[in-house]
Amino acid sequence: MIIRRTPAGRLMTLLLALLATLALVAVSCGEDEEEGTQVGKDSPRIAQLHPDAVNAAGWYRDGYAAFEKMAAILDTEPDVLEHISYDQAPQTLRQLAEDGYDIIVPHSSGYEAAVLEVAPEYPGTWFIIYSDLSTTNDLPNVAGWAVHWNQVGYMAAAIGCAASDAKSIGMIVSAPIPAMTRWTGGSYQFSEDSSDVLGYPCEFNDVWTGDFLDAAKAKQAAQALIDGGADVLFDAADAAGAGAVEAAVQNDVKYVGGVSDQCEQAPGIIITSVIMNFDVAYEQMGQFYKDGSLEPAIYSMNVVNTGIDIASKCNPDPDVDSAIDAVISGVEAGDIVVDPTREKTP
Repeated sequence: MIIRRTPAGRLMTLLLALLATLALVAVSCGEDEEEGTQVGKDSPRIAQLHPDAVNAAGWYRDGYAAFEKMAAILDTEPDVLEHISYDQAPQTLRQLAEDGYDIIVPHSSGYEAAVLEVAPEYPGTWFIIYSDLSTTNDLPNVAGWAVHWNQVGYMAAAIGCAASDAKSIGMIVSAPIPAMTRWTGGSYQFSEDSSDVLGYPCEFNDVWTGDFLDAAKAKQAAQALIDGGADVLFDAADAAGAGAVEAAVQNDVKYVGGVSDQCEQAPGIIITSVIMNFDVAYEQMGQFYKDGSLEPAIYSMNVVNTGIDIASKCNPDPDVDSAIDAVISGVEAGDIVVDPTREKTP
């Protein structure tokens, strides 16, 4: 079934129960009878995969919006499949390639294994992961736009430590996929660097829930960190992070937002947010494909090229703002080196 999400795009939902193969119907080629949109004969067919609904959280919602902009560059329509689990991904990717899609963009590093398994079978299809990719396996049709997750974690921890009266911060993490282990690794690195960067030590603790969607688990994890003395929290928990924010609000504990600007979610406690510039990545994907410069490589999204940025400050504090600016400047200048390979697991 196709659900129209915006005038420019369409969202396809998948029903895989009891099906041996995936069926996609009425996707974007030829005349769109409802909207009267004509896709050019030379326009590539593009699809994006999500493990959750595209309106579930900033990661999915903002990623889909950026995918629409990529579609506009390519003069085509964006087809988006939601609720595709990592186990379902190989079957889904094969069916999309069989159905003639030119570009498939799995919007999560958790799809890496499926992409590396399926891509060799369909050399005429580009498989492009957004989030993280550890290797292309020398495949000529695999690329990745990899967020420097260690920088994301480093920045979040720096903001948290600068704002912490107790000099103790806590992080709620979902499952140990590459993005999350590196995100947490970056935060742990900052806790080791804090004396040099801020002039005082800062304790860092993390709790893993094993779930991207269960807000109740994230709330319990947040409460455990608060009970352990943390007075600033942040998360790498996708949609489940809403539960952690709720615990922070109830305990009047400060919070560092992530992925998208979370100020409006809890304006009284959010300090600022470390955000992903999805548009930068997806516009590059579209433009590189359009002009023929797309290569089987891993493209970094980081602080220097604005693939990672800091949102407007929700609750300005001169001392905290000064510390944030100093860390950003240090990373941009190369005076602060964030290890891109550092990982921390549960």
